Amino acid sequence: MLQFHKGLPFGQQNVETVRPNDLQKAARDFPDLQFVVHPLAVPYFPELLAIASRFPNIHLALSANLCFAPIAPRLVQEQLGVLLQQVGSDRLIYGSEAGLAGSPRPYLEAFMELEIPEDLRRGYGFPQLTFEDKRKILGENFARLLGIDLETKKRELGLMAT
Repeated sequence: MLQFHKGLPFGQQNVETVRPNDLQKAARDFPDLQFVVHPLAVPYFPELLAIASRFPNIHLALSANLCFAPIAPRLVQEQLGVLLQQVGSDRLIYGSEAGLAGSPRPYLEAFMELEIPEDLRRGYGFPQLTFEDKRKILGENFARLLGIDLETKKRELGLMAT
């Protein structure tokens, strides 16, 4: 598994190096490798979406994006709606910007309350963000990428009856 920061150029960094376009060839040439991209390549989100929707080995970390849930929920609803529609919840991964934004608690609470509103579902055909989707995003998908069997791990930790 390889992780890449795409989008949001820092300082005088060249925009060419943070565009997601270079991931297409790598994803095609190395289908057994898993690529994790964060933070949704903003401002190149449409490009990343076009790439991730075609390559099943590209996973998207919602780092920074979910930090907007408490202050710009509509933006997050639109992003998640299109991601659920075109990529699916199996390749979305929670990422926190806790080091920059403080405790992740308010962002996690806002995410757990988040739904895709009716006008976006009706107007764009976005699916609803379900509890199962949230569970996958908040850890199940990343555990799968790391090869962790959650049921076995829960038993090992005594978190469920054997």
